[in-house]
Amino acid sequence: MKVRLKDQYFRGRSKSNKLVTNDPVLVSCGKYEQRKALKDELDNGSITAEEYDQRRTEICRAITRREASPIINMEIQHGDFVVMHGADLQKYFEVRWNCPSKDHL
Repeated sequence: MKVRLKDQYFRGRSKSNKLVTNDPVLVSCGKYEQRKALKDELDNGSITAEEYDQRRTEICRAITRREASPIINMEIQHGDFVVMHGADLQKYFEVRWNCPSKDHL
């Protein structure tokens, strides 16, 4: 089982290239350092929302990877269970299951 940031939050934009409305700038996102510094400028009033969106568009266009790397890898066995706690976990992250084929059993 792998947990990774959803594509739209990793890239800061949707598949149709629209900016994410409320960009949380999470640690595993693309161009994290640049996006975090820009978000800090917006939060402290150094730039306007329009400037923020314009500069964020430029940063997000420079992200060429389509998806984030997993931030959590877990080996789940038969009978194990995982509790995913918190609304933000399910809002910003996705779970990928890697089920072995019958050839590997």
